[in-house]
Formats: sequence, structure tokens, C-alpha cells
Amino acid sequence: MAIYNPATNGFFSPNEIKVMTEAYGGALIDLCIADREDPITELIAKSILNVTATGEQNPLGIRKPSAA
Repeated sequence: MAIYNPATNGFFSPNEIKVMTEAYGGALIDLCIADREDPITELIAKSILNVTATGEQNPLGIRKPSAA
């Protein structure tokens, strides 16, 4: 799943989309996921969208697991 799609257009700023794209790519590398068609990528992308919607602007902060 791509982070950038028409559904995000207008809700997120261009900078936020750039940050999410960086966080998404980094997360896939961190998790050793090479196949972008792997179903887990959709969960990763949705999580990144949710964290960015809270106001997080740091790609590393978006990728960092929360201490729940």
C-alpha cells in the first residue's frame, strides 16, 4: 500500500505526506519487508496515518513503538 493516495490529499499537508512516506519506507526497512504487496504493509501504512494525524512530524517518532 502506498502512503500517498487520493484519500490523503487535502487532509495532510505536502510536508506531512513527505514525512509519512519517509516513515513508511523506513518502517519497511526496519521490519525487513521487501514486498510492498505484503498484507502487513497496509497495517503499517494505516498506523503511520493514525500517528501523523495526532500531530507527530518526525519520521523516527512515527516509526518508534509507543510505550503502551
